[in-house]
Amino acid sequence: MIAAGESKNELFVHTLREMLVEEKDHAVLSSILCALHQLEDPQLNSMLTPYFSHSSDSLRIAALDAFKIQDDQGLMKVITFLGDPVPQVNEKAMEKIQNGAFQNPLVLVESLNIPRRKVREGIFQLLEKLNIKDLDVYRFARSQVEKSYFYFAEVEALQKMAESPERNLLIDHLTQERKVKVENILRVLSIQDASGQMRILWRGLTSSDARQRSNSIEALATMVDITLSTILVPLLEDIPAEYRLKVGRKNFPIPEFGENRSILLSHLLKKGEWITSLLTLSLMAKQGTDHVESDLLQDLASSENPYVRQTARQVLSNKEDSDMPDRGDEMDMGMSLSERIFHLKKISIFEGLYVGELAAIGSISQEIVYSAGDVVIKEGESGETMYLIIEGNVTVSKKGKGEKGDSIELDRISTGDYFGEMALFEKAPRSATIRTISPSRFLVLHKREFTEMVLEYPLIALHICKALSGRIRKLHEKFKDSQKQD
Repeated sequence: MIAAGESKNELFVHTLREMLVEEKDHAVLSSILCALHQLEDPQLNSMLTPYFSHSSDSLRIAALDAFKIQDDQGLMKVITFLGDPVPQVNEKAMEKIQNGAFQNPLVLVESLNIPRRKVREGIFQLLEKLNIKDLDVYRFARSQVEKSYFYFAEVEALQKMAESPERNLLIDHLTQERKVKVENILRVLSIQDASGQMRILWRGLTSSDARQRSNSIEALATMVDITLSTILVPLLEDIPAEYRLKVGRKNFPIPEFGENRSILLSHLLKKGEWITSLLTLSLMAKQGTDHVESDLLQDLASSENPYVRQTARQVLSNKEDSDMPDRGDEMDMGMSLSERIFHLKKISIFEGLYVGELAAIGSISQEIVYSAGDVVIKEGESGETMYLIIEGNVTVSKKGKGEKGDSIELDRISTGDYFGEMALFEKAPRSATIRTISPSRFLVLHKREFTEMVLEYPLIALHICKALSGRIRKLHEKFKDSQKQD
């Protein structure tokens, strides 16, 4: 295969294609893709798609290396690799985009709308290295500003609905998404500004000092084009919502939702953002559907996203006149994702994370229930899981000195706390025994999924490290005191 690729002889292409279909070995498959790439097989791009999501890191890299970016659609495919959990895959994607014959900075700028933080960070790095035209930046900034005003209008309409945890969570999510859009605008403007002044202003705009923030807003208005500053500055100023929306409706076709809940709910469900759909459906499950068309709910009940599908079916089951879809193939998902998000918000290590980030954590967690007196973790055993206490309380104990030493209770922790986090960072045996005091319910994070998650949301690891440092200090002092008493 290597010789066939080096030969540049097109006669080998047909044989290599047949081998690609029949071969199962990952290393051999990588060699076949390399050979076809060297032979410039014109059909290779269409044959690579199945390998883009392959479990083998080396095969994904080989497929990415062989892929030829020829248009915007191909560029978008490679951009998604910027979110791959494997650093080598990220680097290959960056190299592919930066050095490719086909480039479109506007596609990169528009891809900042992708909700994955790791993808956005990769795009920002690329934008710093590529030439961005002023028109591309202006178009992107204007599109983000328009979406930001839509978020304001949606939040305003939601605030007129009856207050509930579901409504408040949806408001939080939409508000946070608006902040992301504005942050993206400022970052792109900073990249474009060679003088570095925009980056200084960006820091001032996020300052907790009101005067510094006000001065930065004033300076921003003079730095950017007046047609952009006119619509961007109101998003940054601390002014009443009605004035801000007045500017938005003057420049963009923002709908008037009024008191009509069905229009608002339908609008949110049609946005195509899965977290927004999920939270809107959760709200409807509690407060009613308000004549939202059944066809829209039926479509969501067949969604590829299992959490959206589950919640849509719950909403449909509450409608008296609906024909419930067949639930025979629906998996038992236990606690809903929106319920997991509510619980995760109460856990200290996740403080400050956005709803979208909490949804990512909740979607990879596993729900487990224990009876009173059960041992959840045993000292000395190996483990690769962290436990988040959703309901109940546990005792933390450690063996005393000597073979027959009695166990020493170090601590008692309850709802909203966590344990077992050391297993996510090292392979050392469990340092203490955890036993339930009462019937308890946990969300469990496994090491592999957690590792991939912190690549996307590094703030989670930082929070855990801070909390871990304080907990170790506290337990060490308590253990020392217990030993002195003995």
